[in-house]
Amino acid sequence: MRAVRTGRIGHNGGVSDIPVGRPPAPPGRHAAPAGWYPDPLDPRRTRYWDGWQWSRETREDKSAAGQPGAGSQPGQPGQWGNPPQGQQHYGQQGYGQPGPGQNPYGQNPYGQNSYGQNPWAQPAASGKELLTADGRPLASWWARFAAWLLDMVMITVLSVLFSLPVWQRLAGVVADYYAASLAAVEQGQNPPPTPDPTTILSATDQLWSTAAVIGAAIGLHLVFLLWKGATPGQLLLGIRPVQTDGSPKLTGRAVAMRTLFRGVFPQLGWLMLVALVDGLTAAFNPRRQSWHDRLSETQVIRRR
Repeated sequence: MRAVRTGRIGHNGGVSDIPVGRPPAPPGRHAAPAGWYPDPLDPRRTRYWDGWQWSRETREDKSAAGQPGAGSQPGQPGQWGNPPQGQQHYGQQGYGQPGPGQNPYGQNPYGQNSYGQNPWAQPAASGKELLTADGRPLASWWARFAAWLLDMVMITVLSVLFSLPVWQRLAGVVADYYAASLAAVEQGQNPPPTPDPTTILSATDQLWSTAAVIGAAIGLHLVFLLWKGATPGQLLLGIRPVQTDGSPKLTGRAVAMRTLFRGVFPQLGWLMLVALVDGLTAAFNPRRQSWHDRLSETQVIRRR
């Protein structure tokens, strides 16, 4: 890991002595858990990483003296926070003991989950911006909702264009009815009966209209998610979905889940309720993840 002295301004107006950077993540994780790691500023010492940033707590690394790379061996400082076997030093987290910078009640700052903890059960710290595990800001619920509304408007416009012949026939039936009604009133006669809505459009017209709106929803989501990694509404509002492991390229499962929950379900009667509840769950989730986010292991971040 490459590290330099930080230019971060401390509370007293001076330059902080906390290094920049983060420990390497262990296999299968996108962030290192809290623990003792080799100090980026002094290879002879170890420094405590609280799961969010480096602390000022350091100690001499006797086990690594004269042994380059010893911190990567199991049981020594630097192997995901494990101390040398049988040793426990000041500031090191033991059973039931919080480490420096950690909340003694078991919750990390900024809503970040510790290794092995349930990521859905941790509330975000009040007044703090919610971030992903690799430090990117999460999109607000309102931005996600507004992006979805924009997508729905675009899907409606596309579906109308795709089914334009059906709407033209419908407009002709309505225009003929009002013309006949106006002529009947002028002649002192009763207006003709109101057309039956179930007979105005034939079964073929209804099937075509349904296929047009579903096709527009699927097409818009698939094209933009695979091409741009975000829907048109998300691109306009500067947000985009990413995998929780930090990968900007969405998996096929993520594309399918987002297409179904945010595109197709809102067009299918009672399934619209599923889509609405899915969207609302992100407002109450500490990581702003809705059902389809958790199913596809994604989060929505701000791009700017």
